[in-house]
Amino acid sequence: MMASVEASGNTAFDTPQRQSRVGILVEFAYTLQRTVRAFWPVFLYLAIRFKEVNFLYVGLGALLVLAALAVLAYLKYLNFVFHIDESRREFILHRGVFNKKRVVVQLSKIQQVNINQSFIQKMVDVYAVEIETAGSAKSEATIKAISKASALALKERLLDVAQNKKDRVAPPGEGEIAVETPPPFITISLGSLAKVGITSNYIESFTLLLAFLYTIYSNVKDVWWNEKDQESRLQDLASSLVITQSLLVVFGILVVVTFLINLLRMMIPYFHFNIRKQGPSLLLSYGLVNSKNTLLRPHKVQVVKLITNYLQRKMDVLRMVIRQASSDIRTDKKASIQIPGCSGTESKTILKLIFGKHPQKGIMLKPNIRRIISSIGIFIFIPMALYVAVALANPLAYQYRYLLPIYLMVVSAFIYFSYQNNRLFINDQFIIKQHGIWDIHTEIIEPFKIQAITTRQNFWHRRVDIGHVTLHTAGGDITFRFADFSRVKPFVDYWLYQVESSEEAWM
Repeated sequence: MMASVEASGNTAFDTPQRQSRVGILVEFAYTLQRTVRAFWPVFLYLAIRFKEVNFLYVGLGALLVLAALAVLAYLKYLNFVFHIDESRREFILHRGVFNKKRVVVQLSKIQQVNINQSFIQKMVDVYAVEIETAGSAKSEATIKAISKASALALKERLLDVAQNKKDRVAPPGEGEIAVETPPPFITISLGSLAKVGITSNYIESFTLLLAFLYTIYSNVKDVWWNEKDQESRLQDLASSLVITQSLLVVFGILVVVTFLINLLRMMIPYFHFNIRKQGPSLLLSYGLVNSKNTLLRPHKVQVVKLITNYLQRKMDVLRMVIRQASSDIRTDKKASIQIPGCSGTESKTILKLIFGKHPQKGIMLKPNIRRIISSIGIFIFIPMALYVAVALANPLAYQYRYLLPIYLMVVSAFIYFSYQNNRLFINDQFIIKQHGIWDIHTEIIEPFKIQAITTRQNFWHRRVDIGHVTLHTAGGDITFRFADFSRVKPFVDYWLYQVESSEEAWM
């Protein structure tokens, strides 16, 4: 008879075992959550048409659905079994109700084991263990409901075996394991998170807000305003609001809500962000509703990005993005770890722990002046030509000519600051790329972690000795365009030599 981890007291994980019994509640809650998300338009329709709804039938239907979900959750729990096969050096997980699935993870390929806790898991005091391998955009295997002691024991066992170390976990039957948690040496305060929240991501948050409002309007219109005359009355109401200049009030409310969204997006996910040393690695813990624990190994870091702007520099806060190896860094969110709201001193401490020293900028390369000429052609001449063509075809477009000086001033400022902030710094240990207009991005890599280098020269650039250089890493690409080609080419040859001759591990 198979028992759960807690009931069996087995922390060696050599025999097949199930999750904690409260995993049934966790599975039920997650299944219910997915069901509500999938059928929320139905619930919206019932809320709007509540006067026409037969609550007896709705109640009976809801009870039948809940009963079916409860049975499904129990079957998921029953069929979810995992263990470690020491002889084959594999972690094996069986799951599924109708479609059974067997997940096999080679222990030697495990890159990360994270212990997280969602709001649902906090309510029943269990944890999730996520097992990741290099190059995977999502977790290879996830256990949703085991105790903290078992989660820590499984994490230590998997990482120890994966790294060919002796097991340090307790023998079977010993019970819970005492794992010392070192005190954090960096803790991001709520004040720092608030500073970052109100000084970044304006456009992204505003776009999300508009998309959310449009989705609500579209669904309500489809359900409520079925007739064209009713929709026209809504449009007339909106027109009257514009006439009475209430649009300004609405815009002001949207701006305030955008700031609030920014604050919530920063403070809730990264609440009580702290960093601890765990041997040669860094343990990052954070989250208010969903608690996350991420183990960061410095030698596996591919690219470190620092992001700051004028306001953040005045407040002495910045954001760090640490990118690890991935097959596609653009879609693999787990490969990018963000550290928000750290001060300049804290960022230097983190960089020293990752690289062993604080990166120095060294020799500076700047792009050729033709980068400005190219930007002027793309963002000024072509749009102006299109506007003139439209104005000639449609004289109504001519009345907006007063916007042209504003457009020219804004775009010219963007082009100028983009050129001024675009720099490449080089020394023997580091390559540092700086770019941006308002938010200044500083990307740092070590040459021996480069996987490939691409150089490109357009035929019209050869006579003026201009070229583009792209450094390919497992954590993303870094491109420096419109470089003085004869000056950057010796550096490219030296980087290739460093890649071939270095014996340092980067994975």
